[in-house]
Amino acid sequence: MARVLIVEDDVTMEPLWRYVIETALPGAEFEWVTSGEAAARRMRAGDLDLVISDIFLGGDLTGLDLWEISKIDRFVLMSVLTPARLSKLALELPRPLPFYIQKPIDPTECIETVRALMTA
Repeated sequence: MARVLIVEDDVTMEPLWRYVIETALPGAEFEWVTSGEAAARRMRAGDLDLVISDIFLGGDLTGLDLWEISKIDRFVLMSVLTPARLSKLALELPRPLPFYIQKPIDPTECIETVRALMTA
């Protein structure tokens, strides 16, 4: 059974992401946190198969920070940033950016992305 962590401070998006995960990965465990700090604590606990994180979060840590400290291979960033703007922000990261989803979220694209990542 897959274990998925969503890191998003906009709690109104939870039903959308719950639908995406339940459709893409039936039976998956789904966790939701609203800050980078809470996500970092959860990621340190291990046993996650996929992390999907907004870039701009409440608190001091961003989604980019989480990616930088993450040891998780299946990681998705999401934001309203254009891919070009994201690339500029990420120039100093020690590793290439993970998969990126631009908001507004397209549920079909998200389902396909999650399925593809989890079967790779």
